[in-house]
Amino acid sequence: MSARVETIGRAGRRAPAGEDAFDASVRDRVESVWRLTQVIRHDLNNLLYPNEKLMRVLESRRGDREAQRHARQARSLVAMIEENRRALGRLADSRSDGGSNATTDIASWWRDVQRLLASLMRNAPPVPLREHDPPTPPAGAPDGDLTRLFAALLVGIDQQLPDGAERAASLEARSADGALRLRLTAAWSGEGAPRAPAMAREIASSFGGRVECSVANGEAIFDVFAPHLS
Repeated sequence: MSARVETIGRAGRRAPAGEDAFDASVRDRVESVWRLTQVIRHDLNNLLYPNEKLMRVLESRRGDREAQRHARQARSLVAMIEENRRALGRLADSRSDGGSNATTDIASWWRDVQRLLASLMRNAPPVPLREHDPPTPPAGAPDGDLTRLFAALLVGIDQQLPDGAERAASLEARSADGALRLRLTAAWSGEGAPRAPAMAREIASSFGGRVECSVANGEAIFDVFAPHLS
């Protein structure tokens, strides 16, 4: 893996020499979101311990109805913090950052990544995932790498569309020619065919995949092919 791919998403990184304004802008925007994700994850860790401690103290007061009511509220808060902390940790588990997770269950990954990706496109509705029978097998790529790849694609689409254009997308997962194909389809009113950002192509290459793009019926189509795990 090249040094350039290894440093994607790390603070203080400069764009590769010769990278044009479009690719540099996509990279900077995705890396900014990634740094913010790491900060939020750290803050959630700091929130978790005191709330767990408060929950245990309240639960120990078994005869106190008011304490038990507050304990239930604290338990709900702890569960919410833990769920978001787990999701952010999973999305950041990238092979290029030393993460151990080398596979991705697409359906659960997409639920976790939904809010992060939706925030990258202005006024975008939730992006649905369409799956086909038999159930999609896991992808041979880390959660974090796939997250960054699709973040780069969505940011790239957003930056290539004119102001006021519709910003909506969907994701489809299916097996194709011995690989897992993830098809991101977005409304497209730009000129010509859209570009796949260099960042997205680099990340796909890092786990043995590739990105192809085309235009059909007013839609931009990005096909991401990832290794298949049966």
